[in-house]
Amino acid sequence: MANKLLTIGEKGMATLKRAQSSGKLFSDPEDPDIAGTQGFETLVKRLKEGSTVCKEIEDFLKNRSQAEVQYGKALSRCSQQAKGKDEIGGLKDSWDEMVKQSENEGLHHNKLGNAFHTISKNMEEFRLDQKERRTRLEDGVKRLQSNKRECYHKVLSNKDRYENKCRDADAAIDTYDREEPGAPPAMKVKLVNKRDKAKKAAKDADDVYKKSLELLEDSRKKWELCMTNFCQEAQKLEEDRIHFLRDELWEVTNHVSQSCVIIDEVQEEVRKVLEKCVAERDIHLFVQQKRTGTRRPDRIEYESYYQDERAPQYSHLSNGRHVAVATSGYHNIHNEPLPSPPSIATDKCQHYDKEDIYSSVPDTYAGGNAGSLLEQDSVPSSSSASLTPFKAKVTYQYTAQ
Repeated sequence: MANKLLTIGEKGMATLKRAQSSGKLFSDPEDPDIAGTQGFETLVKRLKEGSTVCKEIEDFLKNRSQAEVQYGKALSRCSQQAKGKDEIGGLKDSWDEMVKQSENEGLHHNKLGNAFHTISKNMEEFRLDQKERRTRLEDGVKRLQSNKRECYHKVLSNKDRYENKCRDADAAIDTYDREEPGAPPAMKVKLVNKRDKAKKAAKDADDVYKKSLELLEDSRKKWELCMTNFCQEAQKLEEDRIHFLRDELWEVTNHVSQSCVIIDEVQEEVRKVLEKCVAERDIHLFVQQKRTGTRRPDRIEYESYYQDERAPQYSHLSNGRHVAVATSGYHNIHNEPLPSPPSIATDKCQHYDKEDIYSSVPDTYAGGNAGSLLEQDSVPSSSSASLTPFKAKVTYQYTAQ
């Protein structure tokens, strides 16, 4: 692509040269004023404007180079900061590929910035070289212009003097011719001397005038030769500048176009990986890696608080003493049939002694059965018969220690 563009550029330059060769040249005479400098000043102004344009393009490429380098560094920094460690599967591969290619794109932008910097350096060298050549040519033309101007002013001055001397000579001759024949000889001699002196002064002024014209012509020829050379060199400088800038700008476009192609190729690599990203596959991979079991939890069944016998409870009497209350059987809070307790005899009801888990019983109750109280709602008549629900409560009086 770049070679094709350069080939087209060479053809364009050949066309430009043919167009310029068929047109007007800088050295074509257009200013009839011998003392005029308008043409020279116009050419110098054009060359300086061309140098200014070179400087503007040079600065543009420098700024573009800095922008490309900064953008490339920013892309590389973003790529280094992008982790993507929490992603899995095809999407992780796609993300990693994008980060990788973004870093490659950043490196390419750095390379593009360096290319722009190189072009700007070449343009700076070209601009300085043209400035040196232009300055050297300007100095030669200005020196000859100054000499030509002085000669021209001398010619004008000598011409005025010559004309004045000629008028003086004509006046002296007229005076001598009007002199009467009977005039004294001394007067005639005086008029003759004045006439001859005026004629000699006019002749000398004429010689000086002619000499100044010769010097002016010699100066004009030198100036014209130098000015012609300056015009030709100025045209060559301008042609070189146009060709150089055109080639450099063409090279810039080639770099930008090549950069676009490379960036598109980079993105194509990302697209190839993205095509392999399938949502179902990533979800299946996540399930395979992160599953916590192979079956769901079982149903939680209801468990009644009253399925087992309750432990003894404590009660507080009005006299400040504590009693232990043992309850057997079920407290029918749900109106359900209660199971029958085992058959026991009245005399087999257990009395808790003071050595048990409760506090010591005072001596006044040290008889064993003195402080016990048994309440029985019903007692079965036979151990083999079915028992009806009953409630037994045993009370002990003691002082807490």
